[in-house]
Amino acid sequence: MPPVYRHIIYIWFPYLAASRIQREIGMALPLVLIKNIRGVDIVAAGCAKAATSGLVAGMRLADARALCPDVITEDYNPTADHADLHHLALWARRYSPLTAIDHESYGIWLDVAGAEHLFGGVRGLLADCAKRLHRSHLRAVIAAAPNCGAAWALAHYGQPSQRVITAPKSAANQLDATAYTISRDRLRHYLARLPIAALRIDTDITNHMQQVGLRVIDDIIGLARAPLAARFGMDVLLRLDQALGNEDEIFTPVSPPPPRYVCRQFAEPIGTPDDVKSMIDYLATE
Repeated sequence: MPPVYRHIIYIWFPYLAASRIQREIGMALPLVLIKNIRGVDIVAAGCAKAATSGLVAGMRLADARALCPDVITEDYNPTADHADLHHLALWARRYSPLTAIDHESYGIWLDVAGAEHLFGGVRGLLADCAKRLHRSHLRAVIAAAPNCGAAWALAHYGQPSQRVITAPKSAANQLDATAYTISRDRLRHYLARLPIAALRIDTDITNHMQQVGLRVIDDIIGLARAPLAARFGMDVLLRLDQALGNEDEIFTPVSPPPPRYVCRQFAEPIGTPDDVKSMIDYLATE
């Protein structure tokens, strides 16, 4: 019987593009990736050292050089980033067959409901995932929650000690739905103090809401819904409901590539080791 709950893991790779280039060519100085918008060079992404120096996405390259004269630049390649994310989503199928890509935010989702016990619980699964990513020199922020919106919010804006929302195990340690069911009140408690941007709404709308004093999620939870939608759009209500678990959100899992195979039929059976080896070598070249 399939699980009747969801356990979503979100893995965010904030420095994915820069990490790929640093692995390929190696460099110790801060690195940013540049894209040209209307004739102006804009920072599209950067490495951890660039972030420490105050260089962020959306900044003009001229301003970035003023803050960090030693910064190294490379061209932004979104196609390569998407390929890396697809590869990571396929790799994550070791934990669950339900994995999906978040191209906009450089992350992947996993629905591990029903698979937690294979790693001693969700925290054991997260520990194994973090260890393998660290071994591959990939910086990642991992969060777990009952839905996609909450997991995304915690990965991007949650405190390190509050990025995993799991229900206490049952007294008998049974692997049923009650062992992982999270109350709405507990979920709201985790999300209430996160900034409005954690709801994945448009940046302009986020800025507008902040200008009128709506800065954290708790500021809008108790507001009348109709005026809120009329002023800021229906997307605000949708994202709020998704994060709080009032509206279901699904993703389309990535599909692994079809297996490749070749075959050769014989009129008579072959049985000598040399013949078998010779045919394996031949088929391997096909």
